[in-house]
Amino acid sequence: MKQALRDLTGMLSAPVSTLRALTARGSPPLWPPLSLWLGVLALLQAKLLVRFAYLLSDGGTVMLRRAREALWEPARTNLFLLVGCAALIALLARVLSRSRIRPADASAAAVWLLVPLLALQAIGGALAGFGLDLWWLPHTAVDAPAAIVVDRHISWVRFGVKCAVAYAVPLGIALAWVRSFLKDDEPAPAEPPLLARRVALGVGALCALALVAGSATGVATHLSRIRPVLPGDELPPMALKRIDELGVDEHRLKLERLRGKVVVLDFWASWCTPCRRSIPELSALNTELKDRGLVVVGVNREPEAPARAKAALGELKPSFDNVLDDRGYGDRVGLTTLPTSFVLDKQGVVRHLHIGYTEIAVVRAEVEALLAE
Repeated sequence: MKQALRDLTGMLSAPVSTLRALTARGSPPLWPPLSLWLGVLALLQAKLLVRFAYLLSDGGTVMLRRAREALWEPARTNLFLLVGCAALIALLARVLSRSRIRPADASAAAVWLLVPLLALQAIGGALAGFGLDLWWLPHTAVDAPAAIVVDRHISWVRFGVKCAVAYAVPLGIALAWVRSFLKDDEPAPAEPPLLARRVALGVGALCALALVAGSATGVATHLSRIRPVLPGDELPPMALKRIDELGVDEHRLKLERLRGKVVVLDFWASWCTPCRRSIPELSALNTELKDRGLVVVGVNREPEAPARAKAALGELKPSFDNVLDDRGYGDRVGLTTLPTSFVLDKQGVVRHLHIGYTEIAVVRAEVEALLAE
């Protein structure tokens, strides 16, 4: 444990010599940087994890799937880059070190490049928790729509800036480390000076404490919005623009005008395969039961790319109305995955909540029971 702490602080104070020391010792341990990664990721996603806590009654398998989806989305870009970097460094180590360093040891040491990136993520997450959400810091993924979409278009300048801030330091360290393989007379790696290690330890501890405090503050500040809408609740008022295969209509559909009807509110996106499976089934159900008082409403979650929603609607041709969620309505109701559907009774109270694809026979039985009330 003491050596792991020294290596972690060394990655902040003298990263190149620390990486050389890790490869010189052979078989660098992976658990310190990966454990740190999971901890930072959990704190960055604290709001979502607290939201999941309200849904624990759905069972362990469902919760594991949701947690996996929640953690995979923000981590996938870093993971792909890390795997690619480790593979490249393994190849370069094999060639440039003239087989003095095993490729497996070099690629394992490359995982430690996460440490400086995690320090930047902790700073960004702490500031965001206290209300200062700086889009260019790497506490969100480099391809996060909230960071790089401006006026419903991808800003490649923002994307480039975010990539540079997130990965310039780790990649610079990696290049300096690879260059050290070329030096035949390179002295044995030495530990960073004690003062440098203590400063790095203080900086790391400060980042960790700031992230914990920022995450706790963010959760406490937004607790009323973190709690998802659950069966027995009423949905908040909704007034969203209609969208169909012809495009976005300025006329808004208001949820309160559907009182007296049984409503299925279905959240979807064009890229969501289970959504494309459920939409035709809901369309057939709507056609069958609309004369008895059923109203199905689709809520598309792609306000940054309405053309994709338009194309999907032209292909699927649902029999029900659809609206574009350009006001963050899904966030207000606690949306965690797609598709998600709410089944409302005639008084507008949520009676059933379906997260993920649900067999249409289940939805049909619920709707018919509500229509008979």
